[in-house]
Amino acid sequence: MNSLFHYDGYLNRILTKLMYIVALNLLFLICSIPVITVGASCTAMYTVLFRFVRNDEPDILKTFFKAFRENLKNASCIWAAMLAAAGTLAVNYYALYHMDGGWTEALRVFFNLIFIIWVMLWVYIFPAAAYYKNSVLGYFQFSVRVAIANLPVTAAIILIQAAILLAILFFSQYMQMAVILLICCVFSLPAYFSTGFLVKIFERFEDDDLN
Repeated sequence: MNSLFHYDGYLNRILTKLMYIVALNLLFLICSIPVITVGASCTAMYTVLFRFVRNDEPDILKTFFKAFRENLKNASCIWAAMLAAAGTLAVNYYALYHMDGGWTEALRVFFNLIFIIWVMLWVYIFPAAAYYKNSVLGYFQFSVRVAIANLPVTAAIILIQAAILLAILFFSQYMQMAVILLICCVFSLPAYFSTGFLVKIFERFEDDDLN
């Protein structure tokens, strides 16, 4: 029983993880309010998580805002490109919904493929920006390469993130406590469960030239 409440005990480790997850989610939400800074916020969140899963306990505020400032330019450019691609896909999906003709099915398949690539980029590109130093184009090239080379893991990460997000959104409709959960960890919790996979993948590329 004493070991349960010990500094290095199981309960303390759980509470520490929860503290990091909640704090990072709130920081992410606050720093993403201008919208264009979502990329920098996401990169900063992963920077803290990468250090945490490596058995480090970084100062959350100091590490987050340092990474936010250092990656603001590149991460904002990446996010702007991702946002523009998402908007273009949405417009095309809307147009296809109101079109008739046999060729629309081929277009639907094409845009679905683009959407899948977009999702795979989302999984890797901001964590890569947190883990490596590179150019904006280099991050895109690296993310596509890693996503394709690790398709089973990529699929697992996407499913884990989607399952957690959908579960939180589902229960928030029926439970008041789930609304609090939605506010506290809707973004950081999926990121935390993905970080272990991402670290193992990125470690294999540490000596590679990302370009």
